[in-house]
Amino acid sequence: MERSIELIQHVQDVFAQQYDLTLFILDPCGRLLTLPSRANDWTESVKDNMFQMNEWMGKIVELSVLDSHPGLKVIFSPIKVMGKIAYYIWAGVFIETGSRQLLYEYLEANDKSTFKWKSSLQEVRDRSTEEKQLLIEKIKALSDTISILLENDQKEQKNHLVIGGIIEGSGLVGKEHAFAEIIQQFMNIAHDIEFAGFAERSKEDCVVSHMFGGSAYSALVGSRFFIGEGFLGHVMATGTLGYWNNILHDPRNVFFRKANFQPLAIACIPLLKDNEVLGVLFGGTCSVPEIEPLSVNIGKIASNIIVSYLTQRELHDTLFQQNQQLYAFMEICNLITRVQDVRKIAFMMVDMSLNIMNGNFAAVTLFDLDAATQEVHLVSRGLTTDQSEKYGKLLLQEYQGHLKENNGGIDRRQFPTRTLEWGTAVEIPIYNRKLYGVLSVAYDSRKTEYSSFLSALVTIGAIAIQQSIQKQNEMGTWAASLHEALSLWDHSSYEFAQMLRDRSALFTEFLELPQQSRKHIEYACLLSPYRPDMISRILQEETELSRMILDYQHLNQDDEREVRKNGHDYSQGGQILKLVSDSLKYSDKVPHCDGIDSRLQEKFNFFMLRSQVLEQQVTIEDKESFEIEGLSKREQEVLELIVQGLNNKQIAKTLFISEHTVKNHITNIFQKLGTNDRAGLMAYYYQRRAKTD
Repeated sequence: MERSIELIQHVQDVFAQQYDLTLFILDPCGRLLTLPSRANDWTESVKDNMFQMNEWMGKIVELSVLDSHPGLKVIFSPIKVMGKIAYYIWAGVFIETGSRQLLYEYLEANDKSTFKWKSSLQEVRDRSTEEKQLLIEKIKALSDTISILLENDQKEQKNHLVIGGIIEGSGLVGKEHAFAEIIQQFMNIAHDIEFAGFAERSKEDCVVSHMFGGSAYSALVGSRFFIGEGFLGHVMATGTLGYWNNILHDPRNVFFRKANFQPLAIACIPLLKDNEVLGVLFGGTCSVPEIEPLSVNIGKIASNIIVSYLTQRELHDTLFQQNQQLYAFMEICNLITRVQDVRKIAFMMVDMSLNIMNGNFAAVTLFDLDAATQEVHLVSRGLTTDQSEKYGKLLLQEYQGHLKENNGGIDRRQFPTRTLEWGTAVEIPIYNRKLYGVLSVAYDSRKTEYSSFLSALVTIGAIAIQQSIQKQNEMGTWAASLHEALSLWDHSSYEFAQMLRDRSALFTEFLELPQQSRKHIEYACLLSPYRPDMISRILQEETELSRMILDYQHLNQDDEREVRKNGHDYSQGGQILKLVSDSLKYSDKVPHCDGIDSRLQEKFNFFMLRSQVLEQQVTIEDKESFEIEGLSKREQEVLELIVQGLNNKQIAKTLFISEHTVKNHITNIFQKLGTNDRAGLMAYYYQRRAKTD
């Protein structure tokens, strides 16, 4: 919230300066959210009488033009957050064109205070009807902008609270007598749930055993119903989740009316173990007609946690082992909420699911069905490259068709299994309002009790992936905006930053860095002319980006004594920016710098050599091929394609072989030629080529 207020204050200051207004934001109780911009004597007068505004302020529900004093106009605009008025913009004061003399005469006759209004009014501008209309439009737009910013802030806080609450609820599984606490935790994080309860089977019928939410609902404890009867009986019979909105006049509501309360909406989640319904977790509200989908999802997670808890009570002899698994699960959940790299999140989900199921393979298939070019990214343990590619494409095609058939919906109540060449897998969609991919784990029918853990893991993973993508998009927008702003006052730095970005993109692709690392380096290039402390203030959580720029600027210092040796203390991104920057400044040869890692320097030199060869069109095809002694024919073909700049995937497609086979050939070439990496391989090749020519 503090970061958002700082940004709002900055926007407010700029707006007030541009339109020559006094501007501030206050809540319905008259407390200031921001400090007044362009304050004057009239502002102080308003602040002194703030308590009088409370009487009428809450009645204003739309933008209004008011008289703070007769003839002195102010614009009052409400700011809505999540559909409710949370703040107001106060903007003024101004005098309507043609009314200044009348205002003077009025104040002469009626204002007996000591306030020096005549001298103060000289600072107040006259505004025509057209100017007033323009101000109204601009302030309305400002209100909408601030509303969006504050809503995003609230959503982010809510997501953190939900994840924290889920982790806290998960932590109760290993605690004795924690059944009631788990349901209470469910209520704490599902804010629209006013009551919650649990119904379990007895020998002949079913009974409500627990109620939470206050004494008003406690009379329902002990109420009995038959399987299939009412809302609770329906879920108990079918074993499927059910939630109903607008049920005030539903005949099934009579079950609750007997306990002297009437729900308007209710959600019922079955607790399933080995396809058997152990009970029903339910929650609802008596004040609003609908339950948020997020609360239903939280209830599903709570039900899974309760099943895990009950399972632990039944299997007391395996308590230690299950506590260990829970601890690992909590740690992974905690890490997932902190990590901002989607690929790392996927690997965590794979490793955690393997640990839970103790299977021989697991994979996370990531895809974006909304993207123009639909690519599949699959991280796995226990699968070959060929298996991964084949399986990833199969999932992409199937889910494309599934979403079209079901209007974009995903049924997460059941986890389908699939028989593959390498075993049977259970597939769990990674979904949070949008499908991000699928978690696939080796299926063992004897370990169905772990489905609740996998469900919680996927839910948390989906939220973490969503937050990571949102954060990356937000950072990219900031970087592009700040870069474009640079063109207004320093066009040469603006153009150099673009060239720095373009060449860095080629080099990071050559290094085969992860996509997220490439993005960070791209943003660092665009923002490199700015001071690192300024970037830190604007993008407070992007410490990696700030460090890249700081390292780059430090490496550019003239005083070599300030540069630390061997690149050990500098980020890879900062070193890449330094190398690329020098290559743009010195077209002949990049000068040596003690702060650059020697291996990175060598790779960059060969990258530049390859680029120059390509630019001069001196390629392999220009001359007759020559063979290197000791290499097989296939290894010779792979080597020549490496020198042409093809990556493993491109080589595999060119030679009609698998990527795994390409990797084996490259390993053999390294061993035979005594090199350690592609850069060394290219150096060896060009040296031999030069001797041959």
